[in-house]
This record gives sequence, structure tokens and C-alpha cells, in this order.
Amino acid sequence: MAASLDEAKKILRDRYLGQAGIHGVGLKRSQNSVVIYVTTGYKDNPEFQAVLKSIIQDVSPFKVVQKEEDLPGI
Repeated sequence: MAASLDEAKKILRDRYLGQAGIHGVGLKRSQNSVVIYVTTGYKDNPEFQAVLKSIIQDVSPFKVVQKEEDLPGI
């Protein structure tokens, strides 16, 4: 359980970045939520869905917003 949005972001970055298609973490303060950036096509992946359940628990009471996008390139 995260005490602040910044702590929630740090938890996600430290525990989940690079797993199950997650390639970015951000904040949306206006919606009191953390944003996870997921590689296109991963949102329906069973591995991602399992990780998402853990993420939601870890950042409670804050919301989780999922954004699907391609991996950043050079």
C-alpha cells in the first residue's frame, strides 16, 4: 500500500518495469493515479493480467491507468 503517488510510482518502477510488457511508469496527478505504459498487444496477455492484479494491490488507494503504446525507439 502506497502512502503517496510518488511512492506508488517508485514501487511500480522498482518492481514491475520491464515485466509483462511494462516499459514506462508515470503519474496523472489530476486523476490521483499512476500510469503504466504497456507494449501494444500485451493488455490481454495472461502474464500482464496477473501482474496488473499485483500492481493494483501495491498502489492502493490510488488508481491505475493503462496506456498501450509501442516501445520507444531511437
